[in-house]
Amino acid sequence: MAKRGRLSAIERMPPEADEVIRWAADMLTERRLPQRSILAGFNFGLAELGFRPVSRTAFNRFAQQARSGGLPARFRSPARSHGNIIAVLVELIDERIAVALQARAPQP
Repeated sequence: MAKRGRLSAIERMPPEADEVIRWAADMLTERRLPQRSILAGFNFGLAELGFRPVSRTAFNRFAQQARSGGLPARFRSPARSHGNIIAVLVELIDERIAVALQARAPQP
């Protein structure tokens, strides 16, 4: 088994940045925007959270991982990590049904 090298700048970020990282990973896999635009949005999101921006080269390595499907599970959106969007939708529907049932329950 090959050893893995040092963690990337993005992988070393705290869990508070996971949502912004997942957003960037999703945008990269959708390929609707240029990578440069996604990097700008990513760094803006990090700045809003109080984190330093990521370099273009670090983001490029992250983009290559995202497009090849090699990201750690923590950086994949639920639909991508489950590999089945139906399971994610069923979970969301179950949550909404539970909330609706609680709202209809008689109050003491």
